[in-house]
Amino acid sequence: MFVVFRPDLTMPLKTFQDRMDELVRKTKEQPRAAGFKEILIPGERESRVRASRLKDGIPLKQGTVDSLNEEAQRMGIETILAISDNPEGAQ
Repeated sequence: MFVVFRPDLTMPLKTFQDRMDELVRKTKEQPRAAGFKEILIPGERESRVRASRLKDGIPLKQGTVDSLNEEAQRMGIETILAISDNPEGAQ
């Protein structure tokens, strides 16, 4: 279930944004569970992954690269030249 509302109907938008910033700050200041180094808010991990992918590319397993290269050769287009040996996050 999603609840959607327009906060600017009940308070100035800046007030709402300030309150949300405070909520995030207080949430992140809470004690961490054993084995965790930080508290993430919804969407934060995805935002970090997106930034990493835009900067470094999308990690691929060697089998995926091989399949793509075979298809590229079949179609007469350039193949992928290199990938890391152990791409972090490869799927």
